[in-house]
Amino acid sequence: MATTFDAAALAARISQSGSSGDVLRLDAAECPPDLESAEDVLWRVTRGDGRKVVAWKLGASTFASRAAQGFDRAWSAPLFAGEALESPARLPAQPDGTLGLECELVFRLGADVPATGALDRPTVRRLVAGVRAGIEVPASRYPAIGAYGAPALVADRGAAGWLVLGDELAEWEPDELDTIAARLLVDGEERGVGSGRHIIEGPFGALCHHLARMRRLGVTQPAGTLVSIGSLAGFQVVTAPCTAVAEFAGGGSAALEVHLT
Repeated sequence: MATTFDAAALAARISQSGSSGDVLRLDAAECPPDLESAEDVLWRVTRGDGRKVVAWKLGASTFASRAAQGFDRAWSAPLFAGEALESPARLPAQPDGTLGLECELVFRLGADVPATGALDRPTVRRLVAGVRAGIEVPASRYPAIGAYGAPALVADRGAAGWLVLGDELAEWEPDELDTIAARLLVDGEERGVGSGRHIIEGPFGALCHHLARMRRLGVTQPAGTLVSIGSLAGFQVVTAPCTAVAEFAGGGSAALEVHLT
């Protein structure tokens, strides 16, 4: 007998798991069948949470992640107050003693995104007050990140965990970010390398698409909002205890200490 996916029921379970800290396990029928259904759940979870949205993370914005997830476009998920941390930050490892980290550029809006009018590159450039070095630390309400497939990952608030905010780039231009080099150091040893070329449309182009997507959905992007654009150096798993540093050529760094609970 065919069953109908229940977005409201999954959103309620994800919200409850986020509040209680209990691991959420799903049956196949509870998993969203596609990206649109997953985003329906994500927005329900977002609207039901009383915390302020301070940042957004982009998913399926890199060539590797889009191929792995099987989507034909990027998606965006919120991070709430308390989930954006200043560098140097300190976080506990997962129960198995590991943590996954991503080197990210984080745009900071200096003005509200207008509800109408052009959102071309020159307009968006004027809206951006700065770009910071960052480390995204994904987390999941499921037994493991991606345990139930890509749509379920999106429904789980995009596996949003924490965003570590480091130095602000002293000088930058949109096109220059396409080639900016990045690397992740773990206890001084290079573990992952990459550049802005890993981002589809480049980091600034991905930001433009995010802002346009949020406007179509009626989701405001006020001054002060942070947008983390996707990993320039892949997804790296580190083992605690350790210190990880995301470095960007000519653009500073962000640091995170990962400790055992």
